[in-house]
Amino acid sequence: EEVTGRLPLHIAAMAGSTQKGAGVEMAKAQSPHSAYHSKFVIDELLYAYRDGAAVQDAEGNYPLVLAINSGKKWIDGGLKSLYEAFPDATHQIDTDNIRASLKPAFSFTSNFDDGADDDESGGFIGE
Repeated sequence: EEVTGRLPLHIAAMAGSTQKGAGVEMAKAQSPHSAYHSKFVIDELLYAYRDGAAVQDAEGNYPLVLAINSGKKWIDGGLKSLYEAFPDATHQIDTDNIRASLKPAFSFTSNFDDGADDDESGGFIGE
């Protein structure tokens, strides 16, 4: 644990975003291989220390929230693994901006999708 209170799981969850609030724009700049690598690292860290998903960093953020803010997706970004390890982290999601922050995270597209088959809904649940 470093001065920021972040475990390796927090750092892996933030991977792909070089600045706070960069979100989806930074995630789109990632290659598909880095998205897969990020999920792999998150899964391995959860295997080693599953309780890390329930640890808040010095700013009070859970790894799941950091992963959503970095633009990771449910299918191949590690969100499902983080959620399954500590579902209560969803209570920390900003409900005022829930649609904007969760649409890319919980879409049915993957980080490997080239966007060729996208429709207007983006494959979001409920649309």
